[in-house]
Amino acid sequence: MIAHDERAPSKDLFVANVSFGDNDGEAPESLPYHYHDSYEIFCSRNERLAYRVNGAVYELAFGDILVLNQFDIHQSLAPPGSRYHRHVTIFHPELVSTWSVPGYDLLACFERRGRDFRHLIRLAPGDRARYEELFARGVESARLPEPERDMVHRLLIAELLVVVNRGTQIEPASRQVAASAEETARLETIVRYVDAHLTEDLSLSALANNFGTTPNGLNRLCRRAGRVTMHQYILRRRVERARLELSRGTTVTEAAFASGFGNLSHFIRIFRQKTGVSPKEFQRRILKRAVPRGQG
Repeated sequence: MIAHDERAPSKDLFVANVSFGDNDGEAPESLPYHYHDSYEIFCSRNERLAYRVNGAVYELAFGDILVLNQFDIHQSLAPPGSRYHRHVTIFHPELVSTWSVPGYDLLACFERRGRDFRHLIRLAPGDRARYEELFARGVESARLPEPERDMVHRLLIAELLVVVNRGTQIEPASRQVAASAEETARLETIVRYVDAHLTEDLSLSALANNFGTTPNGLNRLCRRAGRVTMHQYILRRRVERARLELSRGTTVTEAAFASGFGNLSHFIRIFRQKTGVSPKEFQRRILKRAVPRGQG
């Protein structure tokens, strides 16, 4: 397994609002354990495929779907030289975040995850057929001129998310946990605490003391459950909070302190390291995408 290099920023942040990829070919010798800033709907087209997500291994059948957010570290375990066929739909969460209606959250399976959440979704036959139709239209839409293609992609991703959100039946045997259930539950408790206290002191020593362990113990727990170190997880969560604040139009300084960075220059350096752009440039691009054509 190749570990993800935390020093290398993601490269897909501003590639496209929505991307539909029908990827079919021979599995390479090594496939990296990675994450990216966009959300991903991964659909296996192999009859059988092992896929690792955050320390768990899912056994996928043809048509099985994985929903992956920006913190899900994942890796295909397709044998080198075998056929590796998959549908990959990638989209920016900022594009969809304002589309939900009261009582229905389009991003629920990416952002509102309970203790028993599983990444694997198996669609009912009718929904699978609808998924196939929507994805095929997404691939075909690549031939459209840019303004029309952008609008079609937005319509397709909204309906695709409705279909995916209905797919809630998951077979327990399809998930093999690398860490013990006790370790996984303990890490989830710590992660929920971190997410709720991003603006507070989250030094490893403070966290370790709060949860009755040591800094090294925290990092061992994270790595065993398939995550990066606790420090890197906290940095990524704070950058994600800052991205949300910046997309709302707050100043760079306000976004830094609202996401738990006590030093502005440190915030700008980490933000650029994780996203590949400065906070100001990120905000400019996000707000530019949000302005309807002809009004910018």
